[in-house]
Amino acid sequence: MKRIYGFASFVLVVAASAGLFQCSSGTKGVATGATCATGSTLTYATFGQAFMDKYCLECHAGKDKPDLSTLAAIQKERAEIMSTTAAGPTGTNTNMPEDAEPTVEERTQLGEWLACGAP
Repeated sequence: MKRIYGFASFVLVVAASAGLFQCSSGTKGVATGATCATGSTLTYATFGQAFMDKYCLECHAGKDKPDLSTLAAIQKERAEIMSTTAAGPTGTNTNMPEDAEPTVEERTQLGEWLACGAP
């Protein structure tokens, strides 16, 4: 019996270290292929702030991590946001937001904005 317990513990440790027991907010999505379009007009003022207000800040304004209530915080979390929420020519991530559904166009704009550095 002790050997089985030891093996089961080993399997759990290996699975946990491999990331098999992640919560949904930590799940990585597909590569979107999003790029910063030449002449992109997407900025925090023209796109990012409204997107974050509409879809993200209900949960990510200091309540839950990551906190996305400032432009600096968003820029710090760009890769995570891209992998959970954004879209591009090679993929669409729909893990976030959990309680709303941005259109594919909005997700594509998010991908472009993030690829431009979230200016």
